[in-house]
Amino acid sequence: METIGQRIKYLRKKRGWSQEQLLIQVRRQLGDFRAFHRVTLSRIENDHQQPSEKLLPVLAQVLGTTTDYLLGLTDDPRPRQDEAGAAVPPDLEPLIERLSRLEPEERRKVVDGFIHILDVMQDLAEADEDEWPPEIQEFVQLFDQLPEEQRARFRRLLEEEVAREQGHSAVA
Repeated sequence: METIGQRIKYLRKKRGWSQEQLLIQVRRQLGDFRAFHRVTLSRIENDHQQPSEKLLPVLAQVLGTTTDYLLGLTDDPRPRQDEAGAAVPPDLEPLIERLSRLEPEERRKVVDGFIHILDVMQDLAEADEDEWPPEIQEFVQLFDQLPEEQRARFRRLLEEEVAREQGHSAVA
């Protein structure tokens, strides 16, 4: 089985990038040109160090793959795509992966719950935030940190999952 380091090195070389070119892309994505060093990349590629939780999704995004591929959970390096063919943002991949491991009935309940929360959030948008329950305030703060495009895509993915599950239920 390939290691994380071997997979990162393979994808870097497949793109024709030197370690320095990969460093530049990762630093640009992180927004900090001192955050990732060549020694660290070399240690990761040679399996002397594991990428941090913060670095792993950035490496996956820059290399055009998924964290699942880098971690060896799949042999398919292609990013997961939604029904419209758009790549699923790396920060949503863990959620989608966890949803896919649930039994269909459990998955439907979770997706329904998320959609309900999103609907409630829209209703609450017109209300005074100080009146919201604490758990809703916390969820909204986390959700608001996502860029608008990712929030819309997240909602669309959840709605597609509900539609897919309802379609399977109708057939069964």
